[in-house]
Amino acid sequence: MKSRKRYGGRKERARLNTFVLYLDENLCNCQEILQVLSEKKVRFKRHLDVFPGATKDPVFLPTVGRKGWTLLTCDSDMRRRGLEKQAILQNRVRMFAFTSNNLGGMKMAQILRKTLVRMRQFVRTHHPPFIASISEGGGIYLRLGGSTPHDD
Repeated sequence: MKSRKRYGGRKERARLNTFVLYLDENLCNCQEILQVLSEKKVRFKRHLDVFPGATKDPVFLPTVGRKGWTLLTCDSDMRRRGLEKQAILQNRVRMFAFTSNNLGGMKMAQILRKTLVRMRQFVRTHHPPFIASISEGGGIYLRLGGSTPHDD
């Protein structure tokens, strides 16, 4: 029996098949994180390869959302600041933030190494926009947005 439901396309699915991390300015030169991403063969974009230094968050967030990249940051306060939060929501950004701002590069790389698989899965199962935190223990916690296909 043929379905009467109109075909809505697979635009969202196509974007989910590519997992590209966008490293914000705070992380883009962290050698330990770059090494983990290279070892695990994770595609990534470095902030300073795309934008000049000191580019404000509301300026680069639209590009991150439009390109379907997943933002990785250590600025967990981004979800609380008005302009940044608005830019994340309006531009359908997927964002992961380390919960502790005082972790060193080595510790963040260790956490990232053990959470990359779960991050990919999270991106596949949660619609943008979303903000999720990555705890020091490696847990991923949804903080804002991120409806699942079952919520639709």
